[in-house]
Amino acid sequence: MDIVGKLPKAPEGKVFMLDMTDYLAKWTEAEAFWQFIDKRTTNFCESWGIKMITSTPVHPQANGQAESSNKIIINNLKKKLGSKKGKWAKELPFVLWADRKTTKNATGQTPFSLVYGSEAVLPTEMAIPTARSSLQNLESNKEIISEDLDTIDELRDIARIKMETY
Repeated sequence: MDIVGKLPKAPEGKVFMLDMTDYLAKWTEAEAFWQFIDKRTTNFCESWGIKMITSTPVHPQANGQAESSNKIIINNLKKKLGSKKGKWAKELPFVLWADRKTTKNATGQTPFSLVYGSEAVLPTEMAIPTARSSLQNLESNKEIISEDLDTIDELRDIARIKMETY
């Protein structure tokens, strides 16, 4: 978990980003905030028994996964926004979606497939038939989903082994 900021001020006044990344799946969640330590954050931490400690980051490299995720998100936001930096909060969900659909070198899988057991079907695949979508019907789709759910643990084990050797 990491806090990024201050970022260019978004129209809603948001200047911070909180992100959390699952170490195995590399699935990142991120949200924009206008201030970080507020009543909502305090209530969240209290409800989950989290002791909140604020400090100055001395060794950000010690949190390698969070720093890597931050770099990917920020670089992709920069590419997407160009000079319209203040729109980062609005574009954040789209950048996260793209990241979740991108195969990671460390696991050899997409974060989406490691979380859900199969690849996401994009809206364009439903509108414009592809080999993947045209071969699907309701019954075969149910079978595929069932098979994917049966093999998801194996898929995660393979990703875990690959990460250990990465």
